[in-house]
Amino acid sequence: MFNHEEDLPLFFSLIRAGDVERVKELIAIGHNVNAAFEDGRTPLISAAHHGHFEIVKLLVEAGADVNAVDAEQNSPLFSAAYRGFQNIVQYLTPITDLKLQETVQQQLEEI
Repeated sequence: MFNHEEDLPLFFSLIRAGDVERVKELIAIGHNVNAAFEDGRTPLISAAHHGHFEIVKLLVEAGADVNAVDAEQNSPLFSAAYRGFQNIVQYLTPITDLKLQETVQQQLEEI
């Protein structure tokens, strides 16, 4: 049986490593793409932070919440913008809530 809580570190490790095929496999067997650590960090925030565009697309297509924020108010869009991953920013911007887009802009201006 698949245990999301036990396998969450594996899922995040594969995302950080950019292992598209293994991430695809976990999604296919039903891994929760919106599962989060206690700090609120989601798979999509992690993929955006590490610049893994293909994984970002996979997660979004599988229903990942593009408007999720972690405990520090970091969103997938902010993570990608802060790290300079323009391809991810261009992909996420049109599907991110307008209010969150404004928040991201403010966050970036404060840096």
